[in-house]
Amino acid sequence: MSSEVVTATAQQLASSEVLDQSLGVVWHAGEPLVAGLDFYEGAFANFEQILGSRLAIQHSIQTNATLINERWCELFKRWHVRVGVSLDGPADLHDKHRKTRQGGPTFDAAIRGVEALQRAGVDFHVIAVLTEDSLGRADEIFDFFVGRGIREVVFNVDEHEGVHRSSSVAKYDSRHEEFLRRLLDRSILNPGRLHIRELEFVARLIMQPLPEFRIDGLPYPDNPQILPMAILSVAANGNVSTFSPELLDQRHPDLGPFVFGNVLRDSLESLLRSPRFETVFREILEGVANCRLSCQYFRFCGGGAPANKLAELGELRGAETAYCRATVKHPLDVVLRRFESASILAPGTQSSRRGTEMSDVTFARGFR
Repeated sequence: MSSEVVTATAQQLASSEVLDQSLGVVWHAGEPLVAGLDFYEGAFANFEQILGSRLAIQHSIQTNATLINERWCELFKRWHVRVGVSLDGPADLHDKHRKTRQGGPTFDAAIRGVEALQRAGVDFHVIAVLTEDSLGRADEIFDFFVGRGIREVVFNVDEHEGVHRSSSVAKYDSRHEEFLRRLLDRSILNPGRLHIRELEFVARLIMQPLPEFRIDGLPYPDNPQILPMAILSVAANGNVSTFSPELLDQRHPDLGPFVFGNVLRDSLESLLRSPRFETVFREILEGVANCRLSCQYFRFCGGGAPANKLAELGELRGAETAYCRATVKHPLDVVLRRFESASILAPGTQSSRRGTEMSDVTFARGFR
């Protein structure tokens, strides 16, 4: 991405009406650090100069960590960058799918980057991608991250999405649930040692479901992937999309590409007036309506992810996907069953028991 595109993006945001009180800028896709330190020094400075006086800006980077050294850590600390590291667990799991262009392993280089972040005191989280190979190794994976001093992990599933035409996890619903259940058990027994984001997220949702917004008078749970401009995706050439970030480089046989304009020539408001945008948004809302009618989990997710519906079902109007089951249904079911078995009640409800067992207290603290 050229500095011209970076500057144009910030300027288009500044002149638009889509901004709130804060802005998250996520540098993602491929390996972002190959752009180099100078690129980010300039990009961060551009955003700060154009938008910094108006709102709080939070930069985030998702990296494989293989290039991280002291200079990168200095940059992250100076600009308060949120860092996510892609690390799938023990070396054999990680190296099976995360290879160099020559087919070599990357685990050792990734761990060197993790250790550099830890020495520098840079907070980070890990995104671990679950494949079929991971599902029977919950204890080993938990122990690996705890042993490495890693405090927060997100377990993304191996998705059918974009050019990735299948998922090795999708056919193993019960094994995925058992994996999450075991992680939850280990978290309860080791409070505060490892925060598992999707389990903590659904535990909060149970206590306090998503806030709602309205479109044409109808209430929708707050799902940024179906709300125009809640997520704005900008390609290296300045092309712009919205809704699911992964739609940016996807095509539909009838709808065509999901590019609605370009920051070098189009205002953000003009994107919302394009016929293609109106057609795509209408089909996304039809999919959300189908989710509302068919899924008891609707209030916890708000209609799913359009990019996954497109990949798995071939259309935006669809409802349930394997992605829905893996990211919403399985975590919710696992946590709800634990809540029910431990008789943990939301604040304000009455318990039939006279006391609270120690396991209940530990469980509640683990998700605080």
